[in-house]
Amino acid sequence: MFFQAAADSAGLSGTDYQASNLLDLDGPMTSGELARRLGLSLAAASRLVDRLIDAGIARREPDPADRRRVVVQHTGTLPGDLARTLDGVREPIAASQAYADSARSLRTS
Repeated sequence: MFFQAAADSAGLSGTDYQASNLLDLDGPMTSGELARRLGLSLAAASRLVDRLIDAGIARREPDPADRRRVVVQHTGTLPGDLARTLDGVREPIAASQAYADSARSLRTS
């Protein structure tokens, strides 16, 4: 699977890579929400967040909506060769998506 190859290139586990993607794409969320979305226990999600923080991928921030809570936020940093790996697939995926979108619009016209 691509995600495992991408994770390996960055020195991450597959779950850490998926968590990084969730945070990057969906924005800040609590550790509990991250746990729920990844199917992890709260303890496992807490350890995962610690690993992402140690790798510079994420940070804990006060929740702007509720100062009693903390959210996990992606830093925008991609470890190792991950940026290069993703650059190699972004353009073909975007082209494929554009083709699918245009084909869909032709069918609905």
